[in-house]
Amino acid sequence: MGHSRLSASESGRWINCPGSIRSIAELEENRAIKPDRSSDAAMEGTAAHTLCEVCLEDMLAGGWYISADKYKGCKIYVDPTGDGSIMFCQGETGNKDWSVFEVDDDMILAVDVLLHHVREVLESFGANEDGIPLDVDVEIEAYANLGFLGREDLGGRIDVRITQLMGDMHVIDYKHGRGVPVDPELNTQLMIYGLGDNCKEDMQPGDAILTIVQPRCPKNESVASWRIPVPDLQLWAAEVLVPAAEATDDPDSPCIPCLLYTSPSP
Repeated sequence: MGHSRLSASESGRWINCPGSIRSIAELEENRAIKPDRSSDAAMEGTAAHTLCEVCLEDMLAGGWYISADKYKGCKIYVDPTGDGSIMFCQGETGNKDWSVFEVDDDMILAVDVLLHHVREVLESFGANEDGIPLDVDVEIEAYANLGFLGREDLGGRIDVRITQLMGDMHVIDYKHGRGVPVDPELNTQLMIYGLGDNCKEDMQPGDAILTIVQPRCPKNESVASWRIPVPDLQLWAAEVLVPAAEATDDPDSPCIPCLLYTSPSP
């Protein structure tokens, strides 16, 4: 699935500057700027996310105490245009035009922080190496569907979402960046993720716990969370998110030039 026009990861920009969607499209069409091509840091983040996904799938398949060390030395190929990534571990090689990242000790230590947190959340819901309770739903790389808001162009892919029936919903986003610390409180990217599928309507959670895992940023807690009641999240959608999305359709919406080049943390 391609990137949404109104992507969750760039929502901090287009919510505050609705005209930026139109302006960037026009600049790209006129070749004043090039279409997005991932930076080295962003591609390294994509590689780390690929490792996260593989390890989490291992955990859910029975490798409860999985460490990313299992894949040390493997090579992860990342498409610079953002269209994909793939990991090879047996000497295979990927597309020569893609960037290559090795699973090294630094990446392993960082990804293990995410694995530990996910395991901790699952154990708080009663899960263990023998299995996950039937009232707990675990999703890896799920797409946040916000079609219920009337915006099929709004959404994003969630690293991890864990929901307990009539309990809490954990939305967990992994950040591999070393630089700018990311705060989960009022984080529009995570709030959009939390709204996906209308706050997991079939599970009827009471609160959404929005979590940033950013182990390589020395200025930030490795794991930081913010709790918001689901009704408050839905109110924010009605009062802020939907009007902002509608404003991006207005050809006269204002655009603040300095916000055009604000990039989300990888």
